[in-house]
Amino acid sequence: RQVHRRLRALLPAHMTPAYLRELSSIPTMTSGKVDRKALPPPTRRVAARAGANVAPATDTEATLAGLLAEVLDLEQVSVESNFFDDLGANSVLLAHFCGQVRARRLLPSVSMKDVYLHPTIRSLAAALAERPATPALAVAQPGGELPRASGAQYVLCAGVQAAALFALVWLAAFMIWACVRWVGGASGGGELYLRAVQAVGAGFATACVLPVVAKWLLIGRWRAQRIQIWSLRYCRFWVVKTLVRANPLTMFAGSPLYVLYLRMLGAKIGRGAVVFPGAVPVCTDLLNVGAGTVIRKGCSLWGYRAEAGTIHVGPISIGADVVLGDSTFVDIDTTIGDGGQLGHASSLHRGQVIPAGQTWCGSPAAPGSGDYRLVGARCGGVRRAVFAIAQLVNLLLGMPLLIVTAASAVTRYPALGELLTLGSPVRPWAQVVDDQLLVSSVLFWGGGALWLAFVVTVPKVLNLGLVVGR
Repeated sequence: RQVHRRLRALLPAHMTPAYLRELSSIPTMTSGKVDRKALPPPTRRVAARAGANVAPATDTEATLAGLLAEVLDLEQVSVESNFFDDLGANSVLLAHFCGQVRARRLLPSVSMKDVYLHPTIRSLAAALAERPATPALAVAQPGGELPRASGAQYVLCAGVQAAALFALVWLAAFMIWACVRWVGGASGGGELYLRAVQAVGAGFATACVLPVVAKWLLIGRWRAQRIQIWSLRYCRFWVVKTLVRANPLTMFAGSPLYVLYLRMLGAKIGRGAVVFPGAVPVCTDLLNVGAGTVIRKGCSLWGYRAEAGTIHVGPISIGADVVLGDSTFVDIDTTIGDGGQLGHASSLHRGQVIPAGQTWCGSPAAPGSGDYRLVGARCGGVRRAVFAIAQLVNLLLGMPLLIVTAASAVTRYPALGELLTLGSPVRPWAQVVDDQLLVSSVLFWGGGALWLAFVVTVPKVLNLGLVVGR
């Protein structure tokens, strides 16, 4: 009893084993550890003191009581008994109970939050009576079961994926080789820089356009469908997904360039919308985002879900002036009305709808409160254009400076150029390896020190120009 009182003082009631109140002592083994096998089954012991058995008054109460009794291995439970204090349940058992309730398609979904807020069958049934059946279960599944992929399809899919990766690596290596030869043929410093700018621009443009072209050639326009995993259609899906997420434009997440990239992939994004997540939506043709919407970092809008050996592709509709919080997840076949908000770390399950102007939070999301619009200022089109151009200039003119600096160092110090090669017949191989190890160590640690100095100083200087509330 002293142990029980001490635990109740330190822990919530649902985390304290209720049967400790009934033990005169805790059984231990010769080693001093608790003999768990000698402990009485908690649910059977506390059921005897749970009070009078109150019978269910409604069909929902009867169904919930039957499922809970099955999970707790009891003959019956009172609808007014507390899950934790009276029945000795814990979070693991109640998670299993929630799963059993969700499996009954005639009952609304029950989450762990529900059982904590309504810790009796009667209060839980009353809370469920105020909500409709689980929206995710109401979504019609098109077609019947797809046939299971064969072993030949599995091997063929792996071959296509390996070939695609090999082709991408070969293409990248060829472009780097061609750019190096082009830049290396310059005769002076000015020409060297101009050629470096052209090489970086050509490589950047190719890497940006290739995923878009591949998407329209291999897929065309996405439509709501099911794709069997390991099939040839799945191979096309995988190639497009890999390419669109490897696009260097993902570095510009949150800028107008990123929104332009999504529009090129077929997404319908309204004027003034801002998309911060770097994980590119795959099925972009089915993504609709209204004007002025803010999608914050970590939000997942994939446009597909994997289930039972298939890829389900479906639409996501987001209205105007919507705010999606950090680290949120929006499943397919979902809708968010104009002015709606989804709280941080929340998930909108398949088939759910957030009405216009409402704030939802939790997983699955439910009506809540709060305002996630931290800044209300709008940004004009001119400022957006200038910002996007500045980003491109920073990339296309800044990176060639690094190339020119490296090339100038090799030209000015011939010994450095010899160290960066694989050696010559005159020099022993061991000496070449030692020299290259020395050079690589200097570059690694020296570059790390310079980068550390950069990230420590430059952000502090730029932070001086930031004003709270703007």
